[in-house]
Amino acid sequence: MRYITYWILFLTLFVSCKNVDIKTIKNIEIRVFNFSEISPNYKIFNSEMIKNVKSTGCYYVYKFDKHIDTLRYSDNSVYFNSNILKRIDSKELLLNGNPIIISKYYYEDKKNYKSDRYLFINNEEGILFIELLNSGNMIEYNIKKFSKIHKAIALREIGFKDGPFEVQYAKRNYKKLK
Repeated sequence: MRYITYWILFLTLFVSCKNVDIKTIKNIEIRVFNFSEISPNYKIFNSEMIKNVKSTGCYYVYKFDKHIDTLRYSDNSVYFNSNILKRIDSKELLLNGNPIIISKYYYEDKKNYKSDRYLFINNEEGILFIELLNSGNMIEYNIKKFSKIHKAIALREIGFKDGPFEVQYAKRNYKKLK
């Protein structure tokens, strides 16, 4: 009986010490549009969002339109495509009656200022929205789930603090999905 108890204890410790690795894959739609263009054109891309939770952190991978974006949480820092992000502000909103916290981050590309952007992220859902600061392009992730939040972010209705470089468009003409 004692050997059985030791064996059960050993198995319990072995299983509990093993690295936790949970991988989920979702198909989402991503929409790209531009505030500075007069036409209401936009593009929708099908994407595969891979979320991988490990004991060392959480990783998101988005594949669309011939490129890959990655988001990683590790050691109390957030990385976008291997570059650390600077958090500007966080707000709690309601999505279908449930609270959701969205954080605004600044991504600065030291090699190419045209790549600077703001990312709006939720820890459990990953990237929700990106605003490219030089071109006026907006990228909405998972448009079916977060369309109301996307519009509020794009039209600056949430009240996030300004970052170091805020783009001001004369008219923020949010393009509705048809």
